[in-house]
Amino acid sequence: MKDYVKTIKSKGHIDIVIAHYPVLGIGDGQDKAHTGFLAIKEFVEKIKPTYFVYGHNHLNYGKGERVIRMKDIIFLNAYEKCVIEFEK
Repeated sequence: MKDYVKTIKSKGHIDIVIAHYPVLGIGDGQDKAHTGFLAIKEFVEKIKPTYFVYGHNHLNYGKGERVIRMKDIIFLNAYEKCVIEFEK
């Protein structure tokens, strides 16, 4: 992972990272099937994208939030659909 992070940082800032699963502890569930991944968390913490978009944990399960803001990263659960509008 160090090589990926080094390459990304040398190219500049990453605005959006998209993954199927959430990061560990942010937007994930309590059961094993819906727990996020530590490796994704470590990657996101190192490259600090503006947006981290994920799925897998459907909001109709009755828990979770569409948008979670932590520090300078916006975590978006893209269940069903997700629209991101950018300013021009």
